[in-house]
Amino acid sequence: MHREALLYLYYGSEWAIRIAMLLVVPQKRSPAAARTWLLFIFLLPWPGLVLYALVGRPYVSRRRVDLLGHVSTLIRTSQEMWRKATGRSRPGLAPAFEPAMRLAEKLGDFNTSAGTRWSSSPITNNPSTASWPTSTPQRTTHTSSITSSPTTRRGCG
Repeated sequence: MHREALLYLYYGSEWAIRIAMLLVVPQKRSPAAARTWLLFIFLLPWPGLVLYALVGRPYVSRRRVDLLGHVSTLIRTSQEMWRKATGRSRPGLAPAFEPAMRLAEKLGDFNTSAGTRWSSSPITNNPSTASWPTSTPQRTTHTSSITSSPTTRRGCG
């Protein structure tokens, strides 16, 4: 009889964990991450609870959040200065792509720029190592692009 009581207590604790985590996990989390945690906790409640307690709630200090905001401001300001100094503007795209352009600029700190080209690093001559964007057209041995292999030989990127 004592063993049956422990068994019922164990099953009851598993369901209590599942129900409690339904309320706790989705807070301040993307739907995909919440779904993954809940699936793991529903399959293995006790190991899931322990793992969630150890790594499930990432803590970011106020200092790090402030530092990220400061760096983001620096990137945006220096980018505007670079854009004015080089005379670069946004790429001319069809009006249908304008919403995508605005979204890309809102999602990150790095704005889009017309004519940016990446070339391989002259120090290592390794095509997979990218250097800073060049502002003048040059003939390079290797260029990298999304649609081709990094070792494709071309005139300009």
